[in-house]
Amino acid sequence: MNYGLWMSAAGLGSQMYRQDVLANNLANSQTTAFKPDFAQTVERPTAREEFGQLVSSQDLLEQLGGGVLSGQSWTDYSQGALEQTGNDLDLALDGPGFFMVRDAEGQDKLTRAGVFQRSRDGHLVDGDGNKVLASRGRPIKLPEGGIVIGKDGTIQGDQGRSVGQLAVVQANAAELRKAGDNLYDFIGKDKPKVADSSTQVKQGWTEASGIDPVIEMSRLIDSSRAIQANSRLIGIHDEVMNLTINRLGAIA
Repeated sequence: MNYGLWMSAAGLGSQMYRQDVLANNLANSQTTAFKPDFAQTVERPTAREEFGQLVSSQDLLEQLGGGVLSGQSWTDYSQGALEQTGNDLDLALDGPGFFMVRDAEGQDKLTRAGVFQRSRDGHLVDGDGNKVLASRGRPIKLPEGGIVIGKDGTIQGDQGRSVGQLAVVQANAAELRKAGDNLYDFIGKDKPKVADSSTQVKQGWTEASGIDPVIEMSRLIDSSRAIQANSRLIGIHDEVMNLTINRLGAIA
């Protein structure tokens, strides 16, 4: 086995995965309340450790290690900057927590992207038509005219009549899984808990993406250079094997 080729291929694969994650982050640099992902690398075990005692090895190669492999990615749920829009149905959460929405299949999802709107039938929905839920787990039907939303998520119409209260819940990173379209699945054992009073709803504001395009682009360039380096190393190992087989083999 060509140990160097094995290590270079492992490094190439991990960097290609990292580049995919970075490219997705960069593409969402303007997505409301987007949370960035980070690709991790883990030390790959040596051939003897990975395949057991069935594989012979050498002390010198053991000291080189086994290279790296892609590890499990993780998401940074830190709050992004809040931006004022003046739109009554734009909502941001100042503090940890999530809004709850119900998709077309009846599944409840979590989101921090509070760019909401009024549907044709008067419901409060997100940009994809998912219905925003009240604290009692029901879709919110908006009254005609303007509305006022308090810091606690209470919704009132023009006449001061209470319509309901937004469901704002909390969850830690281990209980969340990205579901696409800026939504999250809650994978905890119990239902998500109601967020405490330190989390406030801000009407007329939105949360910016957690991506800094400049930093993300520099990371993407760094990953591209690592991919090029590993590709060159694979080419070198291939050339060395070719010379070994065709020249040394012919002499032997």
